[in-house]
Amino acid sequence: MEVFEELAHGTPPLLGSQLSALCRASADAKACRELCTQQYPRYQQLVALLTHALNHDEMSKNKLAALATLTNFAKHKIARDELYKALKNIDTMFEETLREKAESAESFGTALGKLHSTMLVFMMRVFGYHVRGAELFEYANNKMSFALDLLVEVFKVPTYEPELTANCCTALLDMCTPTKGATEDVRQFQARIELIIDNVMKHNIIAVASTAIKDHLKKTETSGGIMGNAIHASINALVKTILNLYTYSSQGTTASALRQSLLVWTDLISQTLVGYMNLSVREIERCLDTELATFKHPILPILPHGILTALKCMAFGTFHLGHHAKNKLLIYLLRSTNSFFASLFALPIQEFIVNHLDLYAVLLHYNVNIDSLAGEHSIPDDIVIPEACKSAAHLRSISQLLSALPREDIEALWRTLATNSMSIPLARDNLSFDLLAHLVDESIAREGVVGSPPDTILKLNCDQLDEVALALDKRMEALEQDNPEVAPLRKEVKEAKEKEKETPKENLRLLGDLPTLGPPGSAAAAAPPSAVAVPASPSSPDDIDTSTAIPALRVQPSKAQEVWATAGQGAGDVPKEFLCAINGHLLRHPVTAPSGHTFEKETIDIWLTKVGSTNPLTGETLKAEDLKPDEALEVRILNWHIDKNSAANANTEEEDDMYAF
Repeated sequence: MEVFEELAHGTPPLLGSQLSALCRASADAKACRELCTQQYPRYQQLVALLTHALNHDEMSKNKLAALATLTNFAKHKIARDELYKALKNIDTMFEETLREKAESAESFGTALGKLHSTMLVFMMRVFGYHVRGAELFEYANNKMSFALDLLVEVFKVPTYEPELTANCCTALLDMCTPTKGATEDVRQFQARIELIIDNVMKHNIIAVASTAIKDHLKKTETSGGIMGNAIHASINALVKTILNLYTYSSQGTTASALRQSLLVWTDLISQTLVGYMNLSVREIERCLDTELATFKHPILPILPHGILTALKCMAFGTFHLGHHAKNKLLIYLLRSTNSFFASLFALPIQEFIVNHLDLYAVLLHYNVNIDSLAGEHSIPDDIVIPEACKSAAHLRSISQLLSALPREDIEALWRTLATNSMSIPLARDNLSFDLLAHLVDESIAREGVVGSPPDTILKLNCDQLDEVALALDKRMEALEQDNPEVAPLRKEVKEAKEKEKETPKENLRLLGDLPTLGPPGSAAAAAPPSAVAVPASPSSPDDIDTSTAIPALRVQPSKAQEVWATAGQGAGDVPKEFLCAINGHLLRHPVTAPSGHTFEKETIDIWLTKVGSTNPLTGETLKAEDLKPDEALEVRILNWHIDKNSAANANTEEEDDMYAF
């Protein structure tokens, strides 16, 4: 306070030593608050002196000291009105300094000047952490790489408040979000997305942002407090950014590269999102704990919404990556930290679960993609899977929930999973999917009677799970016997699998599920593979008779298949021509075969690499050069995405209020 009192009555220009002293003093938050609340006239005088230094001091280090002082003042809401006036009084001389430094950094590859990132922090604080992507782009002289560099510089400072991280994430999302009626067309927007992806990967922006959020989560966990809205907003914006990059990227960027960057090159999923999930579930449990009468309050909508958003990113990022040897360890580690699954399933059914079935659909989606229901027999001994994270525990939790839900809720849950799989890939070729489909099928068949015994779970050990896998292979053989015309294709698939075992290749397992081995147009071809029929567990779930665990195979379409087939039939849902003919995923880069079938380019390329020159649906000869890009359809799909996104943005007032900070 002494420095403030001494220099407030000074006359411009302030000396470099005086500016440095003010900068050090302004780092004292308590002193700044007292200055702004108890000695406002002196505060106004200091702001005027500092603004003069920004405009007229020729020394860059003095400008930086003055700007850093103003930026420290801007932490305090009460100080911002005066700083807003100061911002308007910054003249062209200071702006010219910023422009020269930006050009110098770009021309000679020098480190980004501290002046620019400090100015960005100043603006974000003065504007209440609501600097939009367009404003950031303009501030960066309309240079995308420079704008993203600025965000990285802010993300990297661990002492910055969560609100700054949130503003950086929302600005990044703005730049990745299309606007209906904008001057740029679809292809121009797609080119912008490619430029952003190049810079995101070059500067590892997702990793830097993830670290910043993770630091805030650690502080919250250590303090035992609750997460502020800024942390929720950061997660929400970063996840939406990632999904937008995936949705709007051109053929130059593969989906596998984006997933690889999420799972392998960053700790976003393995640490940041897992940590966020655990804290969010803890807060929900506190809200519902009747013993904590002083804490109990209604669950804020931001908690389940945040969990839902995080799980979407986790499901997207883990799709089929576990099939590559170098990623298996990461998938195993994710399974070992999957304790939030049990915690979410332990929440009250009527008070929470039935109101958030969409959340549980994505939770199941994620667990299918990491194959967490298929046992632990393939996991190395040195990786410890806690009991709560083991397949048997998860299967028990799912069975208990399904036994307590009415049929309409079970169907809604399953239909939501099917609909989500159109836009976020679902590994339907995993054993976990078949086991889940069986539980759903059996629950629908028994009408989902409320009040069923709570512990009717099928509890399988590793040997029994191996038997299930063997039974599934037998079912495929039975399908072949019923449909002899697909026998040659079945043989090619087997030969390709044997060849893959001998010479494993990377990046060859992106198919959501291989085409059902049934004649085109049949019920088997239209529906996902049904699970093997496994009976409900006996009264003692630990004493299952393995001789009866795998009954006769079922070839006819199941109840679960019938519900799955109705997904997406509601008004405004995905048009059928926008879906890949192989796996039903939403097309990104459609290519059309001479047979008239349309496939996702990356998916059919992988099929042809694995199996050979064979059409997966007709068995006819098909070569890569026979596939023709359908650019008109791709543009239609992109415009559909933009229209859907614009409609969603027009009705986000409730979400904006939810994430306000």
